[in-house]
Parts: sequence; structure tokens; C-alpha cells
Amino acid sequence: MTELEALIEAGPDHLKQVRQEALAKFRAMGWPDAHEESYRFTRLRPFIAEHFETDAPEENEGGSSVSFLDEPITVRFENGRVIYPELPAGVRIQNWTDQNERVGHPIEEKSPFRLLNTALRSSGACLQIEGEPQLPIYLQFSAQGSSRATHPRVMLRLAEGAHAQLIEHFVSTPGKAFTNAVIDIELGANSSLQHILIVQDGAERYHFRDARIHQDTASHYSGTYFHLAGHQARHYLEVNLEGAHAETELNALLLAKGQEQAENQFTVRHIAPSCKSRQQVQSIVDESGHTVFTGKVIVGEDAPKTDAGQSNRNLLLSSTARADAMPQLEIYTDDVACRHGSTTGNLDPEALFYLMARGLSRQEARLMLIAAFAHEIAGRVRLPQLRNWVDDYITNRFGGSV
Repeated sequence: MTELEALIEAGPDHLKQVRQEALAKFRAMGWPDAHEESYRFTRLRPFIAEHFETDAPEENEGGSSVSFLDEPITVRFENGRVIYPELPAGVRIQNWTDQNERVGHPIEEKSPFRLLNTALRSSGACLQIEGEPQLPIYLQFSAQGSSRATHPRVMLRLAEGAHAQLIEHFVSTPGKAFTNAVIDIELGANSSLQHILIVQDGAERYHFRDARIHQDTASHYSGTYFHLAGHQARHYLEVNLEGAHAETELNALLLAKGQEQAENQFTVRHIAPSCKSRQQVQSIVDESGHTVFTGKVIVGEDAPKTDAGQSNRNLLLSSTARADAMPQLEIYTDDVACRHGSTTGNLDPEALFYLMARGLSRQEARLMLIAAFAHEIAGRVRLPQLRNWVDDYITNRFGGSV
């Protein structure tokens, strides 16, 4: 029996079959490579050559304090364990190992990372929200130690008419490690979710994430995603607009310095009529960093009156920085309004000269322009403390303090 098979055998009985099926399909499928279009820019060879151990959940000294939120509803994922407080009315949480609902269908799944998560996750959480909680829900994922692999999984359901704020924060200690996260979100009719993702990993961390969202009639999803640090990150997101008049707004800011690579791959499927989607993805790349944005909008034949827009802007701070973008549209019906665009450039020399002529040093002027570019995304965060924290972090990152 292999190490992975032993881990599955030691897990809950009601999950063994689906985990065994997922592992078998993953082994048959194997890792993807650059010949697959969706992994064309993803640096997989160095990652595959690494060795990471997937351990059972273990005790931890506790998560770090949250400096950018006042008394949130905090759920902590610490090296595979899930820790949560007494919850207010309207919020329910269930440990994934305590239930077997919607664990995935390995036979149909095509993502190797999701299959690996299905096979190896040691725990996870299923959150159900009714009404409108007064406090944001803060999910903190902390990974400690080297050569470890963690596979957190979250299922979030908003009931009809529910409204919530969700913050996911991935933070880790130094050392090589691998995070393979999966989140599924279901929005009931007339519900709304404000969702913020922060990836703040160590310099040797690999972070792969698979998120899928299903929206019912007149639901509204607003997602703002920040990749602030980490050796390599790949965020796959699929949004399915399944009910008429559903709306989704996707905003993302990617930072990459040194040898870092940050990648966003978004697919928005317009399935029902009269739905609206917006994608605004920006990146700031310095030194030999590399960012990738692949944005696809698919308008089905039953989705007339679709309104979809994509925008991608990349700021390169050095001659060796790189940003790749592949905006795509697939339209299978008439009476739609769809558009996309992508631009890549450097700091405006005239703007730099203007600021320096008014007494700023070159470094101060440079940081001011970087901050203004970043704030186009950070400014969309509605929580003032969190918005200010992101602004400060970005300034420190490119000012040499982080």
C-alpha cells in the first residue's frame, strides 16, 4: 500500500470510495503539460519535481491575529484542521468529514488538481448562510512547515435572498510547500456575495486553486482577488450564470517580483438570458516576475441579451518582467453586447517627471504611480480597514519593505 493509499484508508469510511476513485483517475490522467492550451504558460516541471508529504491533520499553536477586520466570524484551517467559534443565527458550518454530500464526481472531473484534492483532503468545511449576517466571514488558511501539501476544501451555499461577505486569506511560513485549494459556491435566487481572496504566501510556496460558482436567478456575485506574494500561484475560476438576470463581477490584482509567477484563468458561462458579467484583471510585474491572465466568456444559445465585458491591464516595472494575456469570447446566440481588451506598458515617464518636478524623489514618484494603479482594484473593497491594509502592503512590497 502506498503512502497516499494508506492516508485514504485511514480516513472516514463514507468518503473512501469517492477518494479512491479520484486517486485512480488522477493517476490515469497524470499531470498536465505545456501542450495543453489551458496550461500553456504554467511552469509545472519544477513543481512536479518537488516532493511534498500529505499528512493527517495535526494540532497547531493557533492562527495569527487579523489586523484588517474587526471581530469577524473566523474559521481557521490550520495544517488540515478546521477550527470555528460559536456561530450567529443564519450561519451553519459542518466539517466536510462529517457529511458525504456533494463530495464531487471523480468520473466526470477533468481537473487533475481538483481530483487530487478530492482524493487527499483531510478535512474541509460546508457553510450555509440564511438571511444577512452582520459580520464578515473570515476564512484563514495557515500552513506551517516545509515539504508539506495541504488540500483545503470549502463549500458555501447562500439561501434564497441571503447576503454575505466572505474573506479568504492564505498565509504561510517560509519553506517549500504546496497548497491545493478547492471552493464551490452556490448562490440562491436574489442572493448576493461579496468575496475577497488574499494569497500572501512565502517565497517558496506553490499555490493552486480551483473555484466554481453557480448563480441562480437575479443573484449577484462580486469577487476581488489579490495575489500579493508566493513563488507560484494558479487560480482557476469558473462562473456559471444559470438563472436569468444574474450578475457577476470579477476583479483581480496580481503582483509578481523576482522569479514569481501568478496566473488567473477565468471562465464565465452565460447560460441563462439577460445576465451581466464584468472582468477587470490587472497586474504589476517587477524584476523577472511573470503574470498570466486567460479570460474566457462563453455565451450559450439560450442566453440572449447577455452583457459581458473583459479588461486586462499590465504594468511592467523592468525590462525582464513579463505579462501574458489571452482574452477570449465564444458567442452562440444573437442580441448580445460583448467586448474585451488588453494593454501592457510601463510607468508613464511624463507622469514621473511631473511628480518629480513637484519635489518627489524618483522612488517616491514611482511608488505613487504604482499605488494609484493598484488602487483601481483595491479601491473596490468595501471594508475600509482591509482596503487600507492592501494599499499599504502593495506600497511596502514595491518599496522594499516586504
